[in-house]
Amino acid sequence: MTKPKRANNTNLPPHWKVRICLRHAAILHVLCETEPIVREENGVIQNVEIEYITGTEHGDTIGFIDWREVGAISWRFAPLATA
Repeated sequence: MTKPKRANNTNLPPHWKVRICLRHAAILHVLCETEPIVREENGVIQNVEIEYITGTEHGDTIGFIDWREVGAISWRFAPLATA
C-alpha cells in the first residue's frame, strides 16, 4: 500500500481525497474542501453533498455524475504535516 499523502505534497490546504467507484469499473479521484455527505435511499445513492476542489493536477474535475450509477464512495483526509 502506498504511503498516504499530506496536503503539503499537493501544495493545497487540508482537504479530502475522494474515490468515486462507478458500477462498471471506473474510479474517479477527486479532491474536496469538506467531508462528503452521502444521501441514500433503499441502499441506492441519490446524491452526495461535496465541495470539489478544481483546477489542480491532483484530481479529476467533475462535469456530471449520475449518482445512481455509483457503487461505492470513499474518502480520506489529507492534513497538513507538521515537522
